Amino acid sequence: MRRVIALIMVLILPISLIVSIVLGLIHHPYAPLAFGFAFATMLVFPVFYVITVMPKHVVEVYFKIKDKLG
Repeated sequence: MRRVIALIMVLILPISLIVSIVLGLIHHPYAPLAFGFAFATMLVFPVFYVITVMPKHVVEVYFKIKDKLG
């Protein structure tokens, strides 16, 4: 299940960027909205990383350093 969610999350950004570019090329009125969604998604992904994955990595590094020092 986690892999499916990860795949969906990875595909959201390129698909939303392509959709916003296509909408912009055909001068659709929703093009700015689609571009805003794509840009916001691009800015939110690092925040998701910091909230979900980074704490685990920080704890692992902390305990590795702690084990080596002591």
